[in-house]
Amino acid sequence: MRVSLGQVARIGFAATLVLIISFIYLPHLFYTYSITAIVSAPVISVTSPIDGVLKDSPPVMGTEMKSGDLIGVVENPRFDRKGLDDMITEMQGIQEKISAMREEKNKLEAVKVDLIKSYKSYTDSLKERLKIDIERAKENLKKDSDTISESKAAFLRKSKLYKKGVVAENQADSAYFNAERATKSGEQSKLDIERLQAQLSALESGIFINVDGRTEVPYQEQRIHEVRMRQHDLDTKIREFTIREASLKRSVDLEEARYEKMSKATIKSPFLSVVWRVFGSKGNHVDTTRPILELVDCSNVFVDTSIHERYFNKVKPGDAATIRLVGDSRTLKGKVLKVRGGSLSESSTAFLAGATQVLRPHEMQVMIGVDAKEIEKHGTTGDFCFMGRTGEVSFDKIGIF
Repeated sequence: MRVSLGQVARIGFAATLVLIISFIYLPHLFYTYSITAIVSAPVISVTSPIDGVLKDSPPVMGTEMKSGDLIGVVENPRFDRKGLDDMITEMQGIQEKISAMREEKNKLEAVKVDLIKSYKSYTDSLKERLKIDIERAKENLKKDSDTISESKAAFLRKSKLYKKGVVAENQADSAYFNAERATKSGEQSKLDIERLQAQLSALESGIFINVDGRTEVPYQEQRIHEVRMRQHDLDTKIREFTIREASLKRSVDLEEARYEKMSKATIKSPFLSVVWRVFGSKGNHVDTTRPILELVDCSNVFVDTSIHERYFNKVKPGDAATIRLVGDSRTLKGKVLKVRGGSLSESSTAFLAGATQVLRPHEMQVMIGVDAKEIEKHGTTGDFCFMGRTGEVSFDKIGIF
């Protein structure tokens, strides 16, 4: 059987048509599929936490930044630190006072040590003198005892002679008075010994007694008391000023921290990102309301796609999805984040890097999250984290039938 050229052409055309139809429609027969997908991410405005001047130019548009990379430094040289300087001056004054009082206390301690040594030497010398006086008084008492014995014997002898008329009366009287004086002198010596012993006992107890019986305080002891009172007063003031110093130090630390925050701010990228738009440059004045630049949040990339609403109950959050970008053989793996009915009004795209899909009748919107590791793995320098790229999405595990 011969086949004509026209038949071959018709058969070839039919086969080609079948292949085209299969390529277009077969995916829809076996799994949920979408060819309208756009890669997008939130666009975050970065502002300065303080008013000031940009020290350096921020990164240019398209610069890819990791979390913690430097965006810029803002300085505010006009921030008033008078309050901080006043507190530091006051704290330094208190510290100098505490240092001076401690130095004075140490010097007084040295003076007190010298006074205690002098006081001990003085009391020791007094004790020695009193002991010598007591010994001398005891020797005098012995002499008086001998004199008393002799004078009493002379009196008795002359009394007998007087009675016999051998001596005159005045001689007997003289012997009597001599005996009386010797007795009184002996009694006085005893009293002197008792007085000296009492003084010695009082001195050993730390009490100084004069000859007239009045107590006194030596100069050294008076000075020791004065030094101790001054040291006690210094201790009280040192504690008072130390508490004040600690309070001021806490205030200074808080004010210094506030000054650091208000006079200088280091701005860093809060996440994996790419610079989307730049509004400031080196030397520009910035404030807390106007953005310095805008960043695309590459750590929160998602794919916005749409499919027919008949599949609303088949595509669910958490389902795996595969995204193949147009013009690229690589695929990105993701998971369904949210599904939304197509009759809702369009949300604003002002804060998204990619435009939200315009839904056709009877379509639903599917948001697919892409892990930041996927972006780092497949991305290249200068590709804006795939922002604005279009592609095809397949939900491999979600069958239609």
